[in-house]
Amino acid sequence: MKFSNIKIGSRLFITFGLIVFFSVMVSILALRDLASLQSNLDDVVNSNIARIHTNTRLAESVHVIARVVRSVILYQETGIRNQELVKLAKVRENYAKDWETLGRFEASDAGKAKIDKISQTRTAALDLNNKVVELALNSQ
Repeated sequence: MKFSNIKIGSRLFITFGLIVFFSVMVSILALRDLASLQSNLDDVVNSNIARIHTNTRLAESVHVIARVVRSVILYQETGIRNQELVKLAKVRENYAKDWETLGRFEASDAGKAKIDKISQTRTAALDLNNKVVELALNSQ
C-alpha cells in the first residue's frame, strides 16, 4: 500500500501524529538538557561563587592588615596602637578561617601548586609583619 493511495483524511492524521510525536521528543530532549544546565549552574553557584567570595575576603584581609600595620607605625599613642593591635588580631583570625575554608574546595594540581606558593608567601609576610609591628612597638 502506497502513501498516495491512502485517503486524504488518513494522510493528514498520520502527518499530524508524526508532528506531535516529534514535538514531544524535542520537548523531552529540551527538558533533559535544561536539567543538565541546572546542574551546571548549581555547581557554578555553590562552588565557584563560594570560592570567589572566600578569595575576595582573603584579599580584603590582606589590605586591612597592611593598613593596620601602617597605623601601628604611624601612631605613637599607646591606646590607639592597642586598638590597632586588636584589629590586627581579629583580621588575622578571620583570614585564618577563610584560608581554612579555601582549603576545603577541590583544586587541580596547578591550583594546589598555587595554594602552596601562596601559603609560603603568607608565612613570610606574617613573619615580616610581626617584625615591623615589634620594631614599631619597641621604638617608643
